[in-house]
Amino acid sequence: MNMRARLEWIALLLVLVAAASTATAATLERLRIGYPSPSANFYPLFATKEADLFEKYGFEPEMIYVQGVQLIAVQIAGQLDFSSVSGLVFLQASVEGFDLIMLTSDLASMIAGVRRQLDDLKAATA
Repeated sequence: MNMRARLEWIALLLVLVAAASTATAATLERLRIGYPSPSANFYPLFATKEADLFEKYGFEPEMIYVQGVQLIAVQIAGQLDFSSVSGLVFLQASVEGFDLIMLTSDLASMIAGVRRQLDDLKAATA
C-alpha cells in the first residue's frame, strides 16, 4: 500500500472519529463495517478497532468479512453501514444506478483500471 493510500485511510478514519465526537460513552451506536480481504491493506481499520477508538467515539464496530465481489452487493442491500471497496467497484455500481457515497479513493489506480476496461471494450468492438 503506498503512502497516499495510507493517508487516505487515516483521513477516512478521522472523518468517522470526528462524526462521532458528540456521542456519549453510555450509548454506543452499532457500526457494521465490511472489508473484502483480511490483509495488511486494511490495517488502519483493524488498528482503530484494536485501539478501541470506535468505542471511544461512540461506535460499537462489527467487522464483517465479505469476499470481494459480493461486498458491494451486501452494501447496496443495506446490510453494512460502511465498507471498503476499490474505486473501480464503486464506479461500476454507481454507473449501474446505485446510490453510494465514496469518502476516499486511490484515483490513480481507478483511472488506470478504467483505461484498461475502455481498451478491452475497444478491442472487443473492433
